[in-house]
Amino acid sequence: MKRFQRAFKLPYRYIFYGLSILYLLGDFYWFGGPLKSGIDGMWKSNEVEPMELAIKEKIVATVNAHPIRARDLERATEEYCRKNGILLSEISRSRINAIRLLALDQLVIDRLIWFHSYHYPVELSQREIDDALIRFRRGFKSSEEFEEAALSQGFSVSRIDTFLQNQFMQRAWIEKTIRKHIIVSEEEIIERYESDKVISMIPERVNARHIFLATLDKDAERVEERVQSISRKLKEGQSFETLAIKFSEDSRNKDAGGNLGWITRDRVPNDFYDEVIKISIGKTGTPFKTKLGWHIVHVIDQMNPVKASLDLVHDEIAATIEVEKRQRAIEALINHIKGKAKIRYTGQFTWIE
Repeated sequence: MKRFQRAFKLPYRYIFYGLSILYLLGDFYWFGGPLKSGIDGMWKSNEVEPMELAIKEKIVATVNAHPIRARDLERATEEYCRKNGILLSEISRSRINAIRLLALDQLVIDRLIWFHSYHYPVELSQREIDDALIRFRRGFKSSEEFEEAALSQGFSVSRIDTFLQNQFMQRAWIEKTIRKHIIVSEEEIIERYESDKVISMIPERVNARHIFLATLDKDAERVEERVQSISRKLKEGQSFETLAIKFSEDSRNKDAGGNLGWITRDRVPNDFYDEVIKISIGKTGTPFKTKLGWHIVHVIDQMNPVKASLDLVHDEIAATIEVEKRQRAIEALINHIKGKAKIRYTGQFTWIE
C-alpha cells in the first residue's frame, strides 16, 4: 500500500505550478484581480489616442490614411491669399479660418487625385514630360532665375521637376477619366446655335481711337485743363493720331495713334462704352471723364448686332460646350472619389498662428 502511495505522490513543485496557473486564470479572466489591472494600466499608459497623435504630429486631416499637416495647410492658405490679393494681417480670424477650410478642401482633392493617378497611372512618354517641363520653365527669364525661385521656396530643382511631373501625371489621369464625358456632337452645336441668341449673335461694336489722360494721384484741375487744350488742338485740325502718340497715357495703343480696334461692351468699362456709343461715325466726341481718367474718342466705324453664320461661330460654340461639360465632369469626378475615400478632419486650425 505504501509503495502504491509513493508511486502516485506528486512533487510539491507541480502542485505549486498548478496553483499559480489557477491564480493567473482567476486574476485575468474571472475576477479582474490586481495583476490584470496593473498590466492594463501599463498598456494604457503606452497608448496614444488618435486626437492626441493628431495634435502631436500637427495633422489637420487624413485622406485614405495619408496625413495632411499644418505646414501644408499654412502654405496652401498663403498661396490662396497671394493669388487673391489678400493680406492675412488685415483680415479677421474668422475669415482666416474660412480661407483655411477652402484651402484644406483643395488639399484633400489634390491628395485624392494624386492617390488615384498614382495607383492608376497614365502612360506619358519622356518627350511629353520634357515638353511640359520646358513650357513651365519658359515662365522664367533664365535657368538661374528658375533655380533661385526654387531655392527661395526651400526646394531643389530636382524636387521641383518631380513635383511638376506628378502634376502632369495627375492632369493626364483626369483627362483620361473624363474624356468620354466631354465629347461635343454636331447636333449639340446646332441646337446651341439655334437656342442661344447671345452666343450666335455678333454684338454691337465700335471701331475707335482715343487719347487718355489718367487722374489717379494727379491734380484734377491741371489734368482737365490739359485735356481741354488737346481738344482745342483737334478742333483746329491737328491730327488725332499725332496727338495720341504725343499725349495719350495708354501705353498699349498710343504708338498706334490711340487705335483701340473694334470694341464691344463686354471688353471695356460700361462708363466708357456708354459715352463712346453716343459719338457719330467719323466724329470726335467732346472730352469725358470716367473712373480711370479723361478720354477723347474718335469713332471710325460702328456696326449693329447681327446674327452670325454657324460656320463663323461653330468653333466658339463647340469650345463653350466643351468647357461646360468639362467643369461638370470634373465636379462629378471629385464628388465620386470623395464619396469613396476615407477622409478625417481634426479641425485643429489653432496650430497655425
